[in-house]
Amino acid sequence: MDTDKENLDFDTWYTQFLKTEYKKSVNGWSQKEIAQAAFQAGVKKEQSKQDKTIDQPVVVWLHPTDPTRAVTKAQKEGAIKDGGAIASSMEVYSVPGYLTPLPGPTGELNREPAAWLHPDDPMRVITKAQKDGAIKDGGAIKSAMEACTIPCYTKTKINYLEDKTVQNHESRVDNLLKELKLVLLKYNAGISWTCSPDSDTHGLHDDSIVIEMDDIEIFRSGSWYINSDSF
Repeated sequence: MDTDKENLDFDTWYTQFLKTEYKKSVNGWSQKEIAQAAFQAGVKKEQSKQDKTIDQPVVVWLHPTDPTRAVTKAQKEGAIKDGGAIASSMEVYSVPGYLTPLPGPTGELNREPAAWLHPDDPMRVITKAQKDGAIKDGGAIKSAMEACTIPCYTKTKINYLEDKTVQNHESRVDNLLKELKLVLLKYNAGISWTCSPDSDTHGLHDDSIVIEMDDIEIFRSGSWYINSDSF
């Protein structure tokens, strides 16, 4: 039995091989032949394991450079089906996430969740960064994030930019306003303020609808109404 494997750990492979179904066929084989056969059996077994992971469905899509952005498979497919501007905005979500850790290019499993799904809402996903941040901050948002309990994994860990260029406040504000505009446009929707007809609003000044992020005002409508034309 020829081989070009010069540095096999024969003792390890010998032990492994004797535990396989080939045990009764090794009579008269040298330790080297046994090690070679065990090595081949191990390769086939590992290949068989990897083949089983091919059919694992994608359940979420993550942003490749922003750890606070992810969409579910249903959200992405629905947007692409509807077409238009919202469909184009989904193209950036390019990192697939699965319910089971899968081997990456190196063959190693990435067991650190990258996102979390809500068990009862297929349209609700949060990233690891969002969940960790909310739990750290506490309050009502913590409870909302803790409701997302189903972990999702990427084949390899995403190495987000250390300088946070796409994670800083200004970039996140820009992303929020763009996505809000697209959502309002898609559904022909608006946001307004109202009160009962007999309310006295005579003393109001500079009344507006305001959007805040990170406890900072990022948008002021100048009126009591917001739609896609407001941005």
